[in-house]
Amino acid sequence: MGAKYLYKVQVGAYTEKANAENISKKLKQLGFETVIIQENGYNKVQVGAFANKENADNLVAKLEESGFSRPLIIVSKVEESPKEEPKPNGAQKILELMIPYIGSKTAHKDFVYEYNKMMDKLGHSKIKMSDAWCTEFVNYMFWKAGLLKLIGYAKDSGTLYETAKKNGTWKSGTDDIAFGDVVIYKDKKGFPNHTEFALGGNKFISGNYKNGVYYRTRKNLNTVKGRIRPKYPKT
Repeated sequence: MGAKYLYKVQVGAYTEKANAENISKKLKQLGFETVIIQENGYNKVQVGAFANKENADNLVAKLEESGFSRPLIIVSKVEESPKEEPKPNGAQKILELMIPYIGSKTAHKDFVYEYNKMMDKLGHSKIKMSDAWCTEFVNYMFWKAGLLKLIGYAKDSGTLYETAKKNGTWKSGTDDIAFGDVVIYKDKKGFPNHTEFALGGNKFISGNYKNGVYYRTRKNLNTVKGRIRPKYPKT
């Protein structure tokens, strides 16, 4: 068989392991899965390995948007067919599906078009460009990942909230928000009014925010009603 290649994204290489661990911690807080490779006296922090270079290029762009300067793509030749890459857990898979939309100037338009194609398949009503779409964005990503049953189909945060209570995946408050949670916010009367995907703590991915999809760090969580913790598969 002909040689194949893996494209590994490296954020940094450090002589001090503590420095590598600090960078790895920051990456994980933003939802990136990391590994530290010890090689030639350096502790190398890597984020992902791909058979497709385009996936590595997309990840480099997102890392730069998140404030990590000069991520490198390390190319390694694999003489034999590489083993199938481990399937990411559900939360990581959803994050990877969201990444192309984050910061995209056409995110709103692209999402509405793709969401309405999903509606054709499911037989539900479509949305318009003028509609709010935070909940639909999260719903679509779960559907695209094959995990919609974990939260249920919903066009609004109130429906997501009620479904989670029935499924036993709902918890009120903010004390344990973790990567992969679906966070629901409330209005002044306590009614659900917004949905985001959690990267952990006070960091989120928000659709229908500034007319697009963006990372969002909240200084306080006063408007959080609670979170849904989907029962993700282990692999």
